[in-house]
Amino acid sequence: MSKPTRQKVDISPKKRALYRAIHERSKHERLGPDEMLARGEIHELVPNWQGFEIRALMKALRDARKRRGLSLNALAERSGLDESMLSQLENGRRLNPTLETLYRYALAVRMHIKLVPEEIPEAT
Repeated sequence: MSKPTRQKVDISPKKRALYRAIHERSKHERLGPDEMLARGEIHELVPNWQGFEIRALMKALRDARKRRGLSLNALAERSGLDESMLSQLENGRRLNPTLETLYRYALAVRMHIKLVPEEIPEAT
């Protein structure tokens, strides 16, 4: 089995300078979530535990898609969802999908999602 190769991304000098400036700024500035929201660098906050749950769910759905031999393109056709959005979901770059999106993905890979409430233990 051959090793996957990475394609070199050709970045314009202007973008490269922008990325370097962001990198340099991050060495000196430690922005909090509120500041990042205010600057428009992030659009919403997702609590860590929710992100973990969504990532676990998406891993299970992605594994089901692969077991069934479906490409992202085929999944997009079956679900009616945008292929790039599906890729973002699978790669953890979209952590706050709607329930409709999750259900459409699940149905396209012949799975069902159950939402089950759980008690939060009392702090002792």
